[in-house]
Amino acid sequence: MGSVHFLLRSKDESNMTDTTTTYIGDGAHERHPTSAISRPIVRTLADVPAREVQWMWPGRFPLGKVTLIAGDPGLGKSFLTLDMASRLSRGADWPDAAYPNRLPGSTLLISAEDDPADTIRPRLDAMGADTSKIRVLDGVFWTNAKAAAPLRLDRDVSSIDKALETMEMPRLVVIDPISAYLGSVDNNSNADVRVVLAMLGALAEKHRVAIVCVTHLNKGGTGKAVYRAMGSLAFVAAARVAHIVTKHPGDERLRLLLPVKMNIDATRTGLGFRVEQGRVAWAEGQAALTADDLESEGSQETATQLSDAMELIAIRLKDGPVPAAEINREGEEMGISSTTLGRARKRMGVKTTRQNSVFMWSLGE
Repeated sequence: MGSVHFLLRSKDESNMTDTTTTYIGDGAHERHPTSAISRPIVRTLADVPAREVQWMWPGRFPLGKVTLIAGDPGLGKSFLTLDMASRLSRGADWPDAAYPNRLPGSTLLISAEDDPADTIRPRLDAMGADTSKIRVLDGVFWTNAKAAAPLRLDRDVSSIDKALETMEMPRLVVIDPISAYLGSVDNNSNADVRVVLAMLGALAEKHRVAIVCVTHLNKGGTGKAVYRAMGSLAFVAAARVAHIVTKHPGDERLRLLLPVKMNIDATRTGLGFRVEQGRVAWAEGQAALTADDLESEGSQETATQLSDAMELIAIRLKDGPVPAAEINREGEEMGISSTTLGRARKRMGVKTTRQNSVFMWSLGE
């Protein structure tokens, strides 16, 4: 297959720099003739206008960038993305933040798992969405073909670009799941995955939309959450933001949306939600656990112990400093490991001081 050249021009008229990404459909890198000479593309940072990160959902889903949502099947990832599309269509607030732009925004859905007629539309209707502001990309049509073809991200990102150009105030693109649209891209190849995500990133930047790619978790089931997205680590590494959807360890019906990677904002808290009567019902407040708390050691018991550890520390330190050895001993008696206590201590901002060769823990002011 020949190379596909994708040219994107920024909508920011003050910075009309062209970005060209070349991808070879068979997964190989393009080989230039020996007579070809490369030319560097360099800018002086003094000529680059600084700007703050803009958000679709403040602190969670940025505009102009690619965000990943990973989770096991059946946990409500698709409901979550439809809830976002519904809120955008109405200009409604987010569960934990005000909608920064009161004008309704539009969404482009690219879904391989749910039928638009009997699944997507009924769910959006139940959520009160303005479906006139939500479009579904069914496929692409090549002029030399007799019928439409499924979308392939290794060759058809320009078709998404053209679709967005026809939409009024696009704010969100959902690709669910991204693995269904990779074409000839090797799901486990860092190089191949990075090329596709770079093209999507350029597309997000051009249209100032949030591109949300949904994926499943690998079958390992253990280790840090950042390593659990199915396929190449590049999915998480190349995405600017990544979240995980998982079950709450103490409530079978409660789901948690937890940040795994957030390198453009300090947000580390998660949110809880349930799927009730075809709608997403958000729990009040922030989730006390992190993705790594739930995924580390591959055990739901660890998450429960973390909550117990935080309660133990709060009770023991409420009246002042206590020797760390005492708390560790009590934790051991309760079946809480010193590692879990350490994570709880860090979460709570517990201070460690030394008094007469004894390490003391105390709650910070």
